[in-house]
Amino acid sequence: MPNNPSKQQTKRKKPEEIVGLLARKHGVSARLVQMVINGERNNEDIFSEYMAYKQEHNLLLKSVLELVPFD
Repeated sequence: MPNNPSKQQTKRKKPEEIVGLLARKHGVSARLVQMVINGERNNEDIFSEYMAYKQEHNLLLKSVLELVPFD
């Protein structure tokens, strides 16, 4: 049976692609971005943008927010 990925799976970025995007945007190395994500270094701009990206692309979180009113 052929593999038939859904549209979400084809649009999903790999973790190293996300790190690369953030590194290019902030003009730093990919290793620094990885260290910020792992908590080894502090950089609020990179970490907040990473968390915003993760929240925007997390379908489970989106469905919970639609079902449960957090007002």
